[in-house]
Amino acid sequence: MAKRKTKGTKGKSKGTKGKTKGKLDPIANAIRLTFSYDGDKINVTSKQKINKFLPPADNIAGQEASSRFWYELRDSKSNVIYDQNLNDIIKDDVEIFSTNPNDPAFMMHELSDKKGVFSIVIPDMPDSTGFELFTKITQKDKTMKIHEEKKKIFHLNIKGDDNQ
Repeated sequence: MAKRKTKGTKGKSKGTKGKTKGKLDPIANAIRLTFSYDGDKINVTSKQKINKFLPPADNIAGQEASSRFWYELRDSKSNVIYDQNLNDIIKDDVEIFSTNPNDPAFMMHELSDKKGVFSIVIPDMPDSTGFELFTKITQKDKTMKIHEEKKKIFHLNIKGDDNQ
């Protein structure tokens, strides 16, 4: 009886699934970017190379982002090569709970002094030249119709050290 030849993946990484346009190994070189913010001003406070499991890209381009914040990695031609939804990284309100133990209600209070720190781990992809951080701004018009707008709130040249 003849042995059947099979293609195996032993010792090889399949990479991430999804439509990531650049090569991305699931346990890959990554960069931890740490940011500080004060009001609308955002600065990178540190960049650290790490090895980290990375999820596949969310492929947000042309769709509505499913979270309030997301980032995109771009190549030298400004094409999106990786994107990822983020949790609420910038806090602009807090929950205030009732002091009455029988009242589980709470209310949201908008912060007047928005300061903080957050980190984002991004893949260290050879083709990526730019990192862009976005937020979704929701507004109501006079007819109370809700409009959402994409707003870039930060840009970092990955191949250099300048940020805006």
